[in-house]
Amino acid sequence: MGTMSVIRRDALERAGGWAEWCLTEDSELAIRLHALGYRSVYLREPLGWGLIPDTFDGYRKQRFRWTYGPIQELRQHWRKWLPARLGGTPTLTSAQRIHHANHGLDVAMIGIRLLSWPLVLAAAASMITHHEHVAVPFDLWVAATALLVSGVLIRWLQYCRVTGASLKGALGAIVAYQALGHTIAIASLAAVLDRPARWHRTDKFQIARRRRRALVTTRSESLIAAAMILAAGILVASTHGGLTTMLAIGLAAQGVSYACTPAVALIAEHDLRPRSPQHVRE
Repeated sequence: MGTMSVIRRDALERAGGWAEWCLTEDSELAIRLHALGYRSVYLREPLGWGLIPDTFDGYRKQRFRWTYGPIQELRQHWRKWLPARLGGTPTLTSAQRIHHANHGLDVAMIGIRLLSWPLVLAAAASMITHHEHVAVPFDLWVAATALLVSGVLIRWLQYCRVTGASLKGALGAIVAYQALGHTIAIASLAAVLDRPARWHRTDKFQIARRRRRALVTTRSESLIAAAMILAAGILVASTHGGLTTMLAIGLAAQGVSYACTPAVALIAEHDLRPRSPQHVRE
């Protein structure tokens, strides 16, 4: 469901209306509609167009909602997705159970994985301090490389093969998605820990170009990117291969991913059309 969805009024009323407590009220409604036995239909033919945020900050706030909301849905409705014999909703099909469950579990795991990073950094610091060398089997190198490459490859296939995007467009989409990594992780962790979050309207009205805004709103990601790349360099310089080299590669990859954030923010500001002084909105 979403901006271009059409919902029958009687179905909406029967389901209990919109859930004002959920940041993704449209997809949450889909769960209750499907639980009542309704079916949804996806049309590949575009029947309308929506507006996207002009600035990266607006883009980020939008993605925060889209990450936080599915975990709210998971907390509220997970019992419906159990098999019927275990108390699940019998009117849901197996495909609906899987898709609705995955919608929340997929983003919830991002926040849970974020909790492992302090352990990774502590292990790296310990190995440097004690001059430890842990050999890595060749099989593990192959598995780690496949894991690192497959994520980018899958997204490239998604954009090029499924949506028909050009190579340039697919690369741009991949960079734009990587730029949201920190926002997605923070939103996921906040939802997993049940931290309160407000619904922020996405500003879709044209505003003036300000490159300084891009640097200010992404300073956290810029600092994290620099710290990770610096830490990766220290690991490579201080050790002699093995597990620490693998950790260094992981840190460098994460650092590059974080560096996409200020880059995309600057590109977004650059593409804004200059406004005359009387139309500049503070």
